[in-house]
Amino acid sequence: AGTHMTLHYLAHRDDAARAQVDPDDLWFMRTFVTSFLAWILYDLVHVVALFPRLGGVDTLLHHAGFGFVAALAYAPELYPLAASWLLISEVSSIPLNLRWYLINTGRGDTKAMRHTNLAFAATFFVARVLLYWVGVAHMALVSLPLLLAPPCSAEPWIAYAIVGCVAGGGLLNAFWFRKIVAMATGGSARKKTKPQ
Repeated sequence: AGTHMTLHYLAHRDDAARAQVDPDDLWFMRTFVTSFLAWILYDLVHVVALFPRLGGVDTLLHHAGFGFVAALAYAPELYPLAASWLLISEVSSIPLNLRWYLINTGRGDTKAMRHTNLAFAATFFVARVLLYWVGVAHMALVSLPLLLAPPCSAEPWIAYAIVGCVAGGGLLNAFWFRKIVAMATGGSARKKTKPQ
């Protein structure tokens, strides 16, 4: 769904429609943002229930922050393109969850684990570093000025808060990526940190 929506906004919409939802796409955006919010809240409950086995305070802040961003963008229908690539970035959760499964079934020192670690590092880098920061740049340099100007005239504090929170998430991703690279290139296979 995230890939479909991203391609939809890249191919068929102008910058204004990528900044604020086109009324013709309102149902799509609301369904999409609701799905993203549901995923974040589901994972947050999982992390809290198993705290600190799946992650520390940084993981809790990540989930709470993105839940806040999704809720904040929902009513004024802001940043539909950003909502789509944020959900695409969750693709790195697939090898992450497989890694967690291998660790908890006693397969932390296997060939499958080494391949999973490399897949996790690669998908994290592409989705949560490269794609993510291209998206942050687009939000800040293209979408934000359009939202602040007429006819959008979005509430400045909301528009800035969303960009700030998403950029903060990008810094957290960079912090996590350093740990992921260390793990993928020979760090402990039994480490149970689960950045989401």
